[in-house]
Amino acid sequence: MGSVGTTRSVYDDLRRQGVSRRSFLNYCSYMASLLALPPSAASAIAQTLTTTTRPSIIWVSVQECTGCSESILRSF
Repeated sequence: MGSVGTTRSVYDDLRRQGVSRRSFLNYCSYMASLLALPPSAASAIAQTLTTTTRPSIIWVSVQECTGCSESILRSF
């Protein structure tokens, strides 16, 4: 996990985890086909994932007894 205020993209995080450029592009092609987009959309997906920073996510758990908080804490 990165520190607060970092501006890493999704591709930067994948590259740090050992994902190759080829595997990343295969993933983008797979996502385009999964969403029934034309093949040219794979390059747009790749461009977006390499230039856009990862969004910050805030988990708010209110009045739940389903174990969601426990699941998110143990996911790492």
